[in-house]
Amino acid sequence: MLSGIKKSIFVFPATILAAFVVSAGDRIELSEIDHFCPKGRARDKEYNPHLPVIDALIEKGTNSIPLLIEMLSDDTRIDHQIIDYWPSHTLGDIAFIILTDLTTDSSWKTSTIPGASWDEVLESKPSTSILIPVYYQLQDFKQE
Repeated sequence: MLSGIKKSIFVFPATILAAFVVSAGDRIELSEIDHFCPKGRARDKEYNPHLPVIDALIEKGTNSIPLLIEMLSDDTRIDHQIIDYWPSHTLGDIAFIILTDLTTDSSWKTSTIPGASWDEVLESKPSTSILIPVYYQLQDFKQE
């Protein structure tokens, strides 16, 4: 359970969820997602041409956002490798990655929703002296 997770991650859902008062619809089974390429975003067909779970989320349009937000606190482990070099995955981790991917433009650098980027939500501070892998950034954030 993400009981120690900062409330700031829920600023993401609070500001976005308010804009999506329509029904989110049926839950998408993130546990069925296949491995996706570490380059680009999960939704980039150039790198991930066969991800039916991502296709289903994109098909739902903005209704996928509340679905993913609901999953952020789900610590259910996924039993197969999804992201290279991550020792483990939870449904909440994957939901967060997809949310930040969905709110990142095609340059992979700019969030389309202010405050919704990976670095902004996790309050990551770029450092030239040490590079912390994103898996550990997320795990550290969840422990605070």
